[in-house]
Amino acid sequence: MIALLISTMMASFAMLFVASANPPELVVESYANIDELTERTRLQDQAAAELELTAGVRIDGTVISVELSGNEQAVLPASLVVYARNSTRAELDSKAELQGMNGLYQGVIALPDNAYDLRITDPEGSWRLSKRLIGQPAFTESTPFVPGQ
Repeated sequence: MIALLISTMMASFAMLFVASANPPELVVESYANIDELTERTRLQDQAAAELELTAGVRIDGTVISVELSGNEQAVLPASLVVYARNSTRAELDSKAELQGMNGLYQGVIALPDNAYDLRITDPEGSWRLSKRLIGQPAFTESTPFVPGQ
């Protein structure tokens, strides 16, 4: 009985040591930044909604094509920045700058095999369109992106 108690305590201390020596990457070190990021995201979504921006996305392997449209106040940029962000593994994140004109953009991006958030922004980051995607499709039909979705 005492041996069981001692082995349980030893295992607990070992787990405590391992946990403190290897902190998870998901822990936020600066909670003050969360408010700033949340507000920036809200403003980017609001700007995209005011411009009535939508995007059709086609993925063919590593080639990504985006067709961007908006209302008459929307000035379509010469390039877009596309982020593929994994929720739990930062090493799978990727970023690409797509060149284009007249709302049609194309470039190359590495996409993870599992679920990820695909985010499209202008180079200044004044607005954003985002969507949660799962898997790395060989080909994806145009997917409508709606602000804040």
